[in-house]
Amino acid sequence: MRRGSRVIAVLIGAGAFGAACVGCVSDGPTRPVRVDQSRRPPTSALPTEMFLAASQAVDLDGDNLPDTIPVTVYLFADPSRFTTPLWADGSFTFVLMDNAGVPVKDWTISGDRQRGGRLVLAPGPGYAFDLTLSPREVGGSEGGLYSIASSFEASGGASIRTRGTATVRLSTGR
Repeated sequence: MRRGSRVIAVLIGAGAFGAACVGCVSDGPTRPVRVDQSRRPPTSALPTEMFLAASQAVDLDGDNLPDTIPVTVYLFADPSRFTTPLWADGSFTFVLMDNAGVPVKDWTISGDRQRGGRLVLAPGPGYAFDLTLSPREVGGSEGGLYSIASSFEASGGASIRTRGTATVRLSTGR
């Protein structure tokens, strides 16, 4: 067998092997994912924990300066008993701090705006808000890094805070 024929034979064999591996699928029916309803908090449950995630600040007004920080928040009732987040009436407070921990800006979201932020994401019920700011409100924190902390005060009087902060970069695109 010539060298070129051997190379072609090896390539055809490798291609057939690859096609066989890619084409492998399960022949059985798939099972639907079941959610354990016993781990879902009752509607009367009050939150005891919260999780905050913040995305990079974005420019929504077209001036090439970041002016909006998208945040996502999940509230949880007793996590040792319930694994699914919940919605609760009340008010959120978000505080933006510079590298020294000095508050730069704060937002309070309550009422219709708080309820309007409700959505269901993969982990379950949560909230999504856009925190807007003016570049003039934000000083020159080193590297453009800032931290966001959050608290939630339920209509029933319970008050909780995030255990840590979410870090965001507020640097210009210039």
